[in-house]
Amino acid sequence: MKYALTIVLMLLISVAVGAQNQFEGEIDYRNFESHSKTVRKFSKGMAYNGARNVKVLVKGNKIHIIDESMHLNTLLDPDANSVIIYNDLLKKGLKCTYTDYTTTYMSAYGPKPTVNGQTKEYSVVPVNEYKEINGVKCQKYSGKVIAKVNGANPATTTVEVWCSNEHPVTPIYDFYLNGLQIPGVAMKWTTDQHGKIPLFGSMDSFVASEVKSITPREVDDSEMQIPTDYELKVTNSPFKMLGIYGDTVKYLKKNKMYPADADKNMDVTYKIEEEWDF
Repeated sequence: MKYALTIVLMLLISVAVGAQNQFEGEIDYRNFESHSKTVRKFSKGMAYNGARNVKVLVKGNKIHIIDESMHLNTLLDPDANSVIIYNDLLKKGLKCTYTDYTTTYMSAYGPKPTVNGQTKEYSVVPVNEYKEINGVKCQKYSGKVIAKVNGANPATTTVEVWCSNEHPVTPIYDFYLNGLQIPGVAMKWTTDQHGKIPLFGSMDSFVASEVKSITPREVDDSEMQIPTDYELKVTNSPFKMLGIYGDTVKYLKKNKMYPADADKNMDVTYKIEEEWDF
């Protein structure tokens, strides 16, 4: 069961660049997601069906991922070797080492194995297709990530990304994309994963995401820190970090803030070339 939960959270949790040219500011994304019942169950409710708004703040070698729909914040600071996850409604968070957490939960679509006994085939590469999105020239990257653990059925993820080099970003940004190796900002992308865990069922997830706005600006240091009046606990286990997920969903449901129809079964996909209206 722990392995199944790890696989789900690896789904959830999305360059060598000169510092003088590196992007600083915020990127606003709008997602549409469709997850099988098994994925929703093992994600403790963090994976849901429907639209999701996410803001990504970038400053130097740090990023702050703000899931505005779930009020959950993820602060990545490799220089301090820390990841902090906190909820801005509960005003509490958990802290773990950067290396352990990003390897376990934020590298599912990367080329390297993330758990013991895993093998991977990674074929996401640039193709000779270009498109202008929001006034920015983008190149298409596409391919598959096939992960297999100890002889179990493989999980196969088909990836398509329109990537822009106009705003070079820190390599840490790749963790927002769950480890996808692209050289710039993902302006529009889809991931379509299919897998199965014996006794539990299909582990299928589809995510379509697009940039709604990119705002270069000076990011204040306080935006890359947990507020000082929030409760913060430190743990040496990435797995224990997941406790805040259950607390978040429980609070949102109790206060009627959980996304509408999030538990409804649906099977919707979009083509990356289409115009989307979520």
